[in-house]
Amino acid sequence: MKITYIYHSGYLVETEPATFLFDYYKGKLPAFPAEKPLVVFASHKHPDHFDFKIFDLQNHPGGVTYVFGNDIKLSDKYLQRHGVDPAVKEKIYRMQPHTSLTLPDVTIHTLKSTDAGVAFYVKAGEQRIYHAGDLNWWHWDGELGNFNKDQERVYKEEITYLKNILAGESQSEDTSAALDAAFIPLDPRLGAAYCYGMDYFLFRIPVKEVYPMHMWEDYDVIKRYLNYCREQEDKMQYISLIKNPL
Repeated sequence: MKITYIYHSGYLVETEPATFLFDYYKGKLPAFPAEKPLVVFASHKHPDHFDFKIFDLQNHPGGVTYVFGNDIKLSDKYLQRHGVDPAVKEKIYRMQPHTSLTLPDVTIHTLKSTDAGVAFYVKAGEQRIYHAGDLNWWHWDGELGNFNKDQERVYKEEITYLKNILAGESQSEDTSAALDAAFIPLDPRLGAAYCYGMDYFLFRIPVKEVYPMHMWEDYDVIKRYLNYCREQEDKMQYISLIKNPL
């Protein structure tokens, strides 16, 4: 599996069955195999996760499938205003949370986001990939009411949902099902709460490599998190899992 960071939450992942492009809206696309199927994911409609330029890929020689969060609604007129042929809708799947989609050698499950749209769990052959989109334990200072408590509750429920999918695969395959790669927000705008989601994920989901994202070009937050792990005995085991995408 080859993983290339593009920008913000955008990653390109090349596997044996297919190539996956996640939440691309900005940056230079790397070269990728022309002969393999391409699956383009957009977790939700926010402009830092979705852009109409992804439809420039609709004639990819290996074939392309678009998999979108349920909040991305594209009428014919809306597509035409952005210079996109509405015929592309034949290649688009819009997914609700907690649903699945089966493509050749690829299975996709969705989780409910704590912000908008969905997160994606992808099984491609024997490889397992998770892209959070904006599913995160958002905790903002100054929020009124139960907002932060609700964010915590939903986030924990969704990570449990993912854990149960992996446990089911472990049981059916008689093996330990771990993610090969996970793409998780590490957002410095949250202040002291920047790592709540990352910490909770690492403690509960078996994973081989973790790639931070949604860092708003503040890549020092990765070093900050690694230093924090070195200072916490219960988190030191996770240092080797965190990969700097740059």
